[in-house]
Amino acid sequence: MVYNNSRTGFIRNSTIPVQLMNELNSKLNVLVAKYPAGLDLEPEPGSADYFIYVLRVNRDGKTVVFKWTDTSKSPTCLSDFSHILFKVNNYVVDKEKIILLIEASKVEYRVGEKVFIKVLAMNPTLNIFEYQSPTPCSPNFRVTVKAPDEREFEIFPIGLDTSKPCIQVVEKRSLGPRSVLVADYEFELNSTGRYDFQATFPYAQWSETTFQDDLVIQVSP
Repeated sequence: MVYNNSRTGFIRNSTIPVQLMNELNSKLNVLVAKYPAGLDLEPEPGSADYFIYVLRVNRDGKTVVFKWTDTSKSPTCLSDFSHILFKVNNYVVDKEKIILLIEASKVEYRVGEKVFIKVLAMNPTLNIFEYQSPTPCSPNFRVTVKAPDEREFEIFPIGLDTSKPCIQVVEKRSLGPRSVLVADYEFELNSTGRYDFQATFPYAQWSETTFQDDLVIQVSP
């Protein structure tokens, strides 16, 4: 991928992690399918200061244009896409030590459906990111859910047996340069309303440096 900032003149060739590019392409496909003619969104009334974003997508010999601002009322699929796009931008220009992403295949579900969630931590730098885990059995990520009834609880990666005893010793871990950590989760949506998922990396709540990302799921009858 070639990153070209025409305003600053900054250009960089960068290899984007496959997982991140897959997420970007997936969100882009949903956006174009939903709005094949593009979008032209105005800023919120009364907004005096805002950024303008323009996305041009070439598909089948046609150019579809999406234009919005940071104060526009954006549809969910555009918000999802721009969220991933900003993550890619931060990855390329090394704005963050770690890029954390929590994603689902869609953000609207019916009661009783299961949502399958993927959490990724990407190290965009050329340095090793070192962190600690409370135990050798602890996952790399802490993922919590806030249900429509305001209850909050933690969920764990698929396949992790939390009933097994584990030695209580702090374990040192590391995420290498340009490396990615991935974990998969599933959760059954039993109520209508809004579910708020939050991923934190590293897992240890006492970590000096933590990174967070959020995901909102809407559930209808």
